[in-house]
Amino acid sequence: MASRHRRTNRDILLDKITELSAKGEAFVPNKAVREALDWDDDHYWRVRQELIDEGRVVARRGKGGTVNLTDEPGAHTVSMFISYSHADMDFKNQLLNHLEPLNRSGLVEIWHDGEIPAGKDFDKTIAAHLKKANVIVPLVSADFLRSIYCYQVELENALQRQGRGQAEVIPVILRNCQWRQTVIGKLLALPTEGRPVASWPDRDDAWTNVADGIQKAVRELRDKT
Repeated sequence: MASRHRRTNRDILLDKITELSAKGEAFVPNKAVREALDWDDDHYWRVRQELIDEGRVVARRGKGGTVNLTDEPGAHTVSMFISYSHADMDFKNQLLNHLEPLNRSGLVEIWHDGEIPAGKDFDKTIAAHLKKANVIVPLVSADFLRSIYCYQVELENALQRQGRGQAEVIPVILRNCQWRQTVIGKLLALPTEGRPVASWPDRDDAWTNVADGIQKAVRELRDKT
């Protein structure tokens, strides 16, 4: 009589991630997976790490972290870098709020300089994240254009990577300025027709337009890879 295959802890965890992620369509919080299995922390994190080491599960950062299957469509996360002037911090935070559904679903993983921990080398950290970004989003205003670091370092690097086919640059126009007279003017900008976010009667309408445009571009990029 043939012996019945015994399901391992790795099999059990994979099945649960498959179930909760709708077969890989969305990343799932670690807490939700662990509680669904009724495993203690040590057991869950150990088995999870084994699957990550085997290349069968991918993990993302964030509060509590999330997981998905590496061979499913939802696991192919696009790395996004947001470049902005600190004078436009409020705009950046508004954009992050509107992109959160894309981030939570695992479509994108967003990074900006506010993620840099204390004590880290600022320039080296920025350069490292620019180098790995698939999508770079400059938040354009007069302050951005005036900033040597934003315009001559981050934007120049972004355009060079786009020229080599390594990244997509998607400008978002925040406030009215002479952006069309710069190198950004040759790029298709958001919101639609480059109408500045600040000029929209309803700011949520503007950001939804931006988020929809970014989502479309990101999905097209992901489908190519």
